[in-house]
Amino acid sequence: MNAKLPPINLRTKALTYLARREYTKKEMVNKLELICDDRVSINKTVEQLVQHNYLSETRYIESYIQSKINKYSLNKIRYQLMQKIDDYELINKFLQQFANHDINLARHIIKKKFGQVGDCLTVTLKTKIYRYLSSKGFSYEVIKQALAN
Repeated sequence: MNAKLPPINLRTKALTYLARREYTKKEMVNKLELICDDRVSINKTVEQLVQHNYLSETRYIESYIQSKINKYSLNKIRYQLMQKIDDYELINKFLQQFANHDINLARHIIKKKFGQVGDCLTVTLKTKIYRYLSSKGFSYEVIKQALAN
C-alpha cells in the first residue's frame, strides 16, 4: 500500500485533519489508514489524541447535531450518528435535549417549502409534503401532527 510514516508524522497529519473539523475515532482511524499500514501506531496515535482531548466524540456529536438540527429530524440524525459512533447512550443523551423539536421543525419546513398551508389541502400537495418530509427523516405521526396545526 502506501509508504509507512513515522508516528510523529501520523500525529501531525491527524492534527491537520482536526484543524479543519471534528472527527470520530472511527473516521480518524480510517483517514490515517490511507496514509499508514501500521495499525498499532494508528491506534496509539488516536489514543494519544483522545487523551490530550484533541479528539472528542462528545464534541463531534454536539457539532454534528448543531449542523443538522435545522434540516433533518431527530430520527435521521440519530441514524447517521449511529453509523459513525458506537456509543448509543451518548447519542441519545444529546438528542433528548431536542425532544419536541421534530413537530416544530416539520411545520417550519412546510411553511418554507410549500408556503402557508391552510385547511384545504389537495391530495397531490399533501402527498408531496409527506414524501418530502419523510425523506428528511420525519415519521408519519409527526408529519400528520404538523399538518393538523
